[in-house]
Amino acid sequence: MTPAPEGSAMAAALPRTPTYRWIPLALLALLGVVVAVNIYFVVEAKRSWTGLVAERPFEEGTAYNRVLAQARAQDALGWKAAATLEGGRLRFALSSAVGTPIAGMAVTARLERPVDPIPPVEIALAPEAGGYGAAVELPRRGQWQLRITAARGGLVYQHSQRVVVP
Repeated sequence: MTPAPEGSAMAAALPRTPTYRWIPLALLALLGVVVAVNIYFVVEAKRSWTGLVAERPFEEGTAYNRVLAQARAQDALGWKAAATLEGGRLRFALSSAVGTPIAGMAVTARLERPVDPIPPVEIALAPEAGGYGAAVELPRRGQWQLRITAARGGLVYQHSQRVVVP
């Protein structure tokens, strides 16, 4: 049997074989989207914060056993610490295991933003009724990591907590 001419009614009735020429183009388009998204992520990663929280992370990591020993020695003291940041004033109270206030310490505080590359704010706290205190003016609202160091002679006590500035 001879094939039906193209313009005839019989040719219109015959089923057409599907053409899949669009599949390679669709795969190329999908691959192009994946490559574009990956390039965007690389550019954003290079432009944003590095994630480093220490200036010398290797040295701090290798000295971690010394940090753990200092933490055990501090826990053995049994001292209790409380810090508040309200109304632009930082207050820090340090008491012994039996609850008596500990005086005569040189107290410094360092406030750092956990995710912003803002320079840290460092202040010295002065003795006041019930502990130590100082006025603080922070450049931004939100969460800050507060690190307080109280020292006297060879004794060093460290306290760290997260504070929120409304």
